Amino acid sequence: MAELRRKWSTVDKSSRKAESPETPLQVDWVKAWPQRRRSVQQLMLRDRYRGALLGLAVGDALGTTLEFKAPGTFKPITDMIGGGPFDLEPGQWTDDTSMALCLAESLIEKRSFDPKDQMDRYCRWRDQGYLSSNGRCFDIGNTVQNALSTYLRTSNPFSGPESPSTAGNGSLMRLAPVPLFFCSNPEQAIHYAGQSSRTTHGARTAVDACRYFAGLIVGAVRGQTKAELLSSHFFPGDKPDYWQKSPLDPKIAAIAAGRHSKRKNRRRSKVLATLSNRWKRHSGHLIDPDRSAKARC
Repeated sequence: MAELRRKWSTVDKSSRKAESPETPLQVDWVKAWPQRRRSVQQLMLRDRYRGALLGLAVGDALGTTLEFKAPGTFKPITDMIGGGPFDLEPGQWTDDTSMALCLAESLIEKRSFDPKDQMDRYCRWRDQGYLSSNGRCFDIGNTVQNALSTYLRTSNPFSGPESPSTAGNGSLMRLAPVPLFFCSNPEQAIHYAGQSSRTTHGARTAVDACRYFAGLIVGAVRGQTKAELLSSHFFPGDKPDYWQKSPLDPKIAAIAAGRHSKRKNRRRSKVLATLSNRWKRHSGHLIDPDRSAKARC
């Protein structure tokens, strides 16, 4: 209040009105402003968290109609109509959202990153339809299927195969809960995004796609601009050399630098295609509503 009055005294109007705030109600409002501002910031953050997760589920349910169809081979859709290869009802999501929900629930209930608990929940989804939109696991990628079987056999939660040929986009599609949970610490968000991928997708391109995308999600949730997010090798903190010290796979680094391939390349891994397609769209969405690039991975 003293600082406010001091600044008011420098304004011409203060010669006619000696004090500001003028009334007890105004005084109370000013005193409550810091708490009110924090409340507004918390509401905005909560809204972005909801947007990230609801956007993931909505984009998934919207895009399932066109699942496995190549870009350019279908008429664009603008409404949620269901159908697709799994004959889903409008609004029903697929394996991507089911696994994202398993991941989010694990982070919340365990209050930490617990890869074993995550894998247990993924197995429960596969075997019992846990958190499925229709009560059963009607689709599962080959890489995820093999990783879960390996986990049950070995008890190693980091069972994702490391062969470049297994660099599917499954771990990228479910990723959002990890950077949201660790949003206050960008380095942890990026680290655990990579660890999240390794549970089912251990190929370096898959792991590093998740690492870089986690940084983008953290930046978006914190309110950084689209231009900042699309800048070369974006990092949501005060360490501009972060990616030099923790380098990305060269193919992911090229996308981070804006040098995504403009040519169709059928030999590209699905995770590269997914990350590159999102980049080319220059979209602020946290999940791509066009799921046509998704394969059984």
